[in-house]
Amino acid sequence: MITAIGFDIDGTLYPPLALYGRLIPFTVAHIPLMLAFRKTRAVMHDEPVSEGAFYRKQAAVFAGLLNIDASRAEYIIEENIYQKWTEIFKRVKPYPCVAETLHAFKDAGYKLGVLSDFPIREKLVNMRLDGYWDAEISSEETGAVKPAASGFLALAEKLATPPENILYVGNSYRFDVEGAAAAGMKTALRVHPLRKTRRFSGVHPDIVFSHYRELQQAVL
Repeated sequence: MITAIGFDIDGTLYPPLALYGRLIPFTVAHIPLMLAFRKTRAVMHDEPVSEGAFYRKQAAVFAGLLNIDASRAEYIIEENIYQKWTEIFKRVKPYPCVAETLHAFKDAGYKLGVLSDFPIREKLVNMRLDGYWDAEISSEETGAVKPAASGFLALAEKLATPPENILYVGNSYRFDVEGAAAAGMKTALRVHPLRKTRRFSGVHPDIVFSHYRELQQAVL
């Protein structure tokens, strides 16, 4: 029944340490800023907003934490977080066989989409994973950070596919598996090879894999 496959990006298409390791110097140099941004995203997880209002709400929360005005907060987030991370992605490489897997899925006739909690922008281009996607959407666009079901439903709408016919692939049990399952999607969880036998207290992923060729085999 699967006719479309959705993907998370961060930590799913590439190793998280490939990004976080390069962020260490920036984080150390901007500890108050990064702590405030982390608290801001926690609020955004708990308080979804209407489509188009995400940036305003995020800037307002961030501004309140740093005691600055909202326009200044929006500028800081754009220049020091979104732009900085975009630059770092120029040196980030995807997991082995990701491109091969996407190519195999496209050849098999599946629609492909991405749903990320951060702006997608040049991420896919820099990892040379552009050109595969029928839909690209971020939480900044939908107004809801994962695991809110509304973001997954927005992806389904962009893919023009019922949620029950979509397999969503992610690396977070809480944000990807529980969120996608709540929206009615099937789920695939990427885990470290040593954690493939882990037990799940709630919904069980339909597929648990470590290498992308395992995902290929399970789907095709």
